[in-house]
Amino acid sequence: MGDWNRVNRMRMLAGAILPISSRSVIFLKDLSLGSMSTPHLNSSIAVLTLRLVLGFVFLMQGFGKVFTWGVEKVFQMDFFYDTYKDLLPEFLIRATAYYTSYVELIGGLLVVIGLKRDYALYALASVLVIVTFGHGLAKPIWDLSHVMPRTILLVALLILPKEYDVFSVDHFLKRRKGK
Repeated sequence: MGDWNRVNRMRMLAGAILPISSRSVIFLKDLSLGSMSTPHLNSSIAVLTLRLVLGFVFLMQGFGKVFTWGVEKVFQMDFFYDTYKDLLPEFLIRATAYYTSYVELIGGLLVVIGLKRDYALYALASVLVIVTFGHGLAKPIWDLSHVMPRTILLVALLILPKEYDVFSVDHFLKRRKGK
């Protein structure tokens, strides 16, 4: 009976009566949402929102670089190669284009689903440092409007307690392993 009370509370949270299979009931039970207090639920939703926004920003940027333009074309674009060709060796500029593009794509995806979240955040932080250095090298006074919001979201995710990140693959796997 306790499981159904949890399911009914989840239905009320979702704002609608949802058809839920027995498999979904097990998943909801694994998340322990039924016993979550409102402040903890709010914190969990806040972390989920931060994670999804940051993850999708990086994922879509990486997707565009890897699949829409192609990393080689990104490397050859004016804002990349032409900006740095007199400052850095070509192999370093090319490696940076590939590294940042794939880390944004893969790291963004991992952050969205919440798998190996901290490692993905560390890799994405390295991209932000590289971008900050690169832009500063090219133009000492530059627009921070792209880097700062991402940095703030990333640092917030690293600082907030991991226990709040319950809507993630990491949390689900941890709960499964503990049973």
